[in-house]
Amino acid sequence: MIQNQVVFAEKIICKLFLRKKQHRFWVGVNKEKANLFGTKDGTQGCQEVRWDGIIYDKDIGKSNLTRSAAMKEFADHTNRFDGKGEVYAKGRPRYADGLFVYMRDMLHITTGSVLADIGSGTGIFTQQLLDCGCKVFAVEPNRDMRKKAEETLSHNKNFISVDGSASHMGLPDHSADLITAAQAFHWFEPETFRRECRRVLKPGGKVVIVYNSRHESAACTKALADLQRRYNSGFRGFSNGMNDETCQAFFAEPCQIYRADNTQHYDRQGYIDRVLSSSHSPKEEDAEYEEYLKEVCKIFDTFSEEGRLAVPADTVAYIGTV
Repeated sequence: MIQNQVVFAEKIICKLFLRKKQHRFWVGVNKEKANLFGTKDGTQGCQEVRWDGIIYDKDIGKSNLTRSAAMKEFADHTNRFDGKGEVYAKGRPRYADGLFVYMRDMLHITTGSVLADIGSGTGIFTQQLLDCGCKVFAVEPNRDMRKKAEETLSHNKNFISVDGSASHMGLPDHSADLITAAQAFHWFEPETFRRECRRVLKPGGKVVIVYNSRHESAACTKALADLQRRYNSGFRGFSNGMNDETCQAFFAEPCQIYRADNTQHYDRQGYIDRVLSSSHSPKEEDAEYEEYLKEVCKIFDTFSEEGRLAVPADTVAYIGTV
């Protein structure tokens, strides 16, 4: 319930302040409204609101939820993305620019910072970190995905490709100022990832878990979820059903959450590439591929307007210590 209240509060604040052009300002939360923001004490609650997103601290305590049991069956999922490097690089969206402004201003990421991007895939998030001038260790276990990132980013002297994983990063002790995981945390075993983060992070370092999260209430997203269920009995939701509460449970103490609109606008081929980049989608050599592709095109035709389909989504980042 608290989670729903916070999301509702986010939407209210967005509507109130989206038009304002101030780069940053603070809104205190009084006791009467403490429950709305999920804080135990309204005087402790504080929101940082930006025109391009929201960051807020939530003092709601650590969730009792555990991911370990559900995630053990994904202990070896690296091959899920075999052969998908090209379509992943084409189809997956970038992350909201405001997140990187926040990381610079509030996490003090500078040109001298050393970051480890875990589950870096084809380097979409890595590229945006490199654009901030950081040195980035891009840790990725899948060869196809890692190769695509190397093709795109090896010209940048601050890019270091690493054949590693969340459980075995292959990085020296206390070598990273910040660890990031974009669109990847749902594949990790939390306990081993947490231990590796503690080993690799410098004292005071933080972890940032990032998602481009679709609005599941959107009609086009509901239709795509139905399609995925028909073709994949193991489909648990986008990003394997990842949600706010599960991500928050990973951290040692209440984390900060950054949220910003990142609605995507696709033409037909762009939407096809986005859907086919999913681990749940069949590959071209699969028997059901052609039929599946026709269904994807039906969704585009049903919900697009003038050849473009808007898919409502947010960039959401969970920032904290482990």
